[in-house]
Amino acid sequence: MWMYLLMALAAGAVLPLQAGFNAQLALSAGHALWASCVSFAVGLLLLIAVCMTVRLPRPAWADLAAIPFWQWSGGVMGAFFVTAMVVLSPRLGAATMLGMALVGQMTAAALIDHFGLAGFTPHALSLGRVVGIALLITGGILVRQF
Repeated sequence: MWMYLLMALAAGAVLPLQAGFNAQLALSAGHALWASCVSFAVGLLLLIAVCMTVRLPRPAWADLAAIPFWQWSGGVMGAFFVTAMVVLSPRLGAATMLGMALVGQMTAAALIDHFGLAGFTPHALSLGRVVGIALLITGGILVRQF
C-alpha cells in the first residue's frame, strides 16, 4: 500500500513541473494546442516503447472496436487537462492552478465515489469528506490570496 501512496504523491509532484515545461513548450511551439500535441506524442512514443520492452501482448483490434464509446473519453479528458494546465499555469502560477485543480478533482472524486460512477465502488459522501473538501477550498483561496 505504501508503494501506491508514494507513487500517487510522485504523480502529483510532477504536475507543476509538467505544467511549467508544457507552458514553455507552448511559447516555443507557438500555441498551447501544439504544445499539448507534442506532449501527448512524446508520451505516446514512450508508452509504446515501454509496452514493447516489457513485451505486453497487444490487444486485438476487434476487442478495441467493441469498447463502449465512453471508455475512450479518458484521452479527451487528458487532452483538456494538459491544455488547460498549459494555458493556466503562466496566468495563475503553479500553486493556484494546481490548488484549484485539486479542489475540482476532490469534489468530482467524492461525487463519483458517492454514486459509484465509472466503475468505482460506492462510498457514501460523509461529513468528513465534505469537511475535507471545504478545507481544500479554503486552502485554494489562501494560496491564491498569499
